[in-house]
Amino acid sequence: MRAALAWNAATAELGRQHNDANVIAVGARQHTVEEATGFVDTFLVTPFSGDERHARRIGQLADYEASR
Repeated sequence: MRAALAWNAATAELGRQHNDANVIAVGARQHTVEEATGFVDTFLVTPFSGDERHARRIGQLADYEASR
């Protein structure tokens, strides 16, 4: 599981694009329901970029996890 902490639409989007996050975390007392829903909507419609540098970083994390 890769989680993205989102405090605005840009961080929700980047969490998906760069880290292929599959879980979003939003501070409950930091945002209105409308803001949080917007972050989630952005997160859900944003695809992973697939860029080599992003895929390589995810691979490094997977290798680390497998070694533990």
